[in-house]
Amino acid sequence: MYYMPRKTVTIRIAPETRKALDVIATTLDLDRSHVVNEALVAYIETHRWQLQHIHQGFRQAMSGDLFRNLKQTNASPACGVNNCLDS
Repeated sequence: MYYMPRKTVTIRIAPETRKALDVIATTLDLDRSHVVNEALVAYIETHRWQLQHIHQGFRQAMSGDLFRNLKQTNASPACGVNNCLDS
């Protein structure tokens, strides 16, 4: 099996977090580093996805595409298509 080179990172965590990590690692027969690495990868993927969609929505709103798409689907934001940005 191929393993990518790893770098050591030191963090401080609450004792209950460490205990929970150890329970998960023991239950899955993995070491704590593996569990932490998987958790960090999942966290990064989730936040990267969220930021990409936030930026996409912002670009659509700034270009007018967001409201144009709402008109095409007969949907409207709660404040109304024409006055959302007026307040």
